[in-house]
Parts: sequence; structure tokens; C-alpha cells
Amino acid sequence: MSLINAGTRGFTNGDTARVRGIRVKLPAGVLELAGLDDLEIGTIDIPVAANQANSGVILRNVSGSRHFVASGAISAGNPFYSAANGKVSGSQATGAYKIGIALTSASTDGDLFEGMYLSGYGIPKSE
Repeated sequence: MSLINAGTRGFTNGDTARVRGIRVKLPAGVLELAGLDDLEIGTIDIPVAANQANSGVILRNVSGSRHFVASGAISAGNPFYSAANGKVSGSQATGAYKIGIALTSASTDGDLFEGMYLSGYGIPKSE
């Protein structure tokens, strides 16, 4: 078994095209879009066509900023939350969790923006 320390790892893509910055999960060893309440393994690094066998994923534990795909408007400096279809939202829907802080803005659905993960995001806190 080889370990990955570079922050990006290749995974089996399946038959779906993937855009840069989309959140993905890994059920049964094949990438799928992360849903509203799914804790993703990371975001797609480089867009891939449906016929490509593998996708590069920037693992969520990697420090620094990365691209995310917005489901609507998100202002720089504000938090963003998980959303359906691998996207993120500027508002928290029921079942969604806080992911990070936007470093640039997004104005509409499908916009790519720069953001960073918050430390400990998506981890339930005992009260």
C-alpha cells in the first residue's frame, strides 16, 4: 500500500464528468458527488471528461486554499456550507454543515470561487 503525502490523490472516476472544485465522496471506491449532508473526502483538482478513468482529488485535510463550486451567491469573507450536488452555499440549509470561509466571491449557481476549509468543520460537537 502506498501512502499519499502530496495532498492530491487519484481515484476511480466512474462514467461522470467532473468539474474543478466540486465536492466528492468515495462510496465503494468510486467517486460520487457529495450531497448536502455528506462529509466529502475533498474537491476535484482538474476537470475530467466522462470517459476518463481517474480524477485527481485535493484531499480535505490539505492546508491552504482551493476552488469550490457555488450553488448561488457567496461573498468573500463569509462562511459557506455544504449543498447538494457537490456544491456549497452561502446559507445553511437544514442538514448542511459549515465547510469554510470564502476568500473570493461567487455571484451565481456554478461559479467557481476560492475558499479555505475551517479547522474541525463537519465534525459534530458534543455539548
